[in-house]
Amino acid sequence: MAQFRKEALVTGYYYHIFTRSIAKFVVFNDKDEYERLYQLIILYRHTNFDFRYSHFTRLTLQGQDEVVNKIENQNDHLVEIIAFCFMPTHIHLVLKQTRDGGITKFMARILNSYSKYFNTKHKRTGPLWSGRFKSVMVSHNEQLLHLTRYIHLNPTSADIAK
Repeated sequence: MAQFRKEALVTGYYYHIFTRSIAKFVVFNDKDEYERLYQLIILYRHTNFDFRYSHFTRLTLQGQDEVVNKIENQNDHLVEIIAFCFMPTHIHLVLKQTRDGGITKFMARILNSYSKYFNTKHKRTGPLWSGRFKSVMVSHNEQLLHLTRYIHLNPTSADIAK
């Protein structure tokens, strides 16, 4: 039986999307892990990127460039990424949904892909994220301004960065 969100995510609107690791587990331990999620959000925002990331990385650099150029030229996105912040135990994103179901598909892609990578790397099994991602619709410009400031200052507020 499929589970649906209490409130549907509406195409054309902006959302604060966030998710936490299970039991506040540290899911970003080094630069490579942060970089992996960054690459995932950049690639999986495209509607037509239908590779598993592990298969994509096995292509030659030229092959990767060809795939990226092709999907960039199509300019067809599930979401627009407005802002993001990866914290050791959680993720914040501000996204604009550009296709019906875009945010849900995008989040499923990146969270599942990162979980598989992390679990393989750390020789662990089981879920990495604490349930379904959370979403809050941005209802006005002032809220969007505050939200992007909050997200960008999150590492500083947590004493992770200066």
